[in-house]
Amino acid sequence: MFKIDSKQLIQLGIYTVIYFFIYVLINSIAILTPILTPVAAYLSVIIAAIPFMLFLQRVKQFGL
Repeated sequence: MFKIDSKQLIQLGIYTVIYFFIYVLINSIAILTPILTPVAAYLSVIIAAIPFMLFLQRVKQFGL
């Protein structure tokens, strides 16, 4: 039914690592002060959405 090849799995892995790295990097800055914690939560979601949207543009197949 749906064929998922190795190229798509590699793209999935790369975008997952980029998304996770950006999310953790921004949230690790929030550790510095409690005032930045709510700001970093919203900021990390907005900035980490950029590689996620690029991933959605790149892979057109359902299930990835």
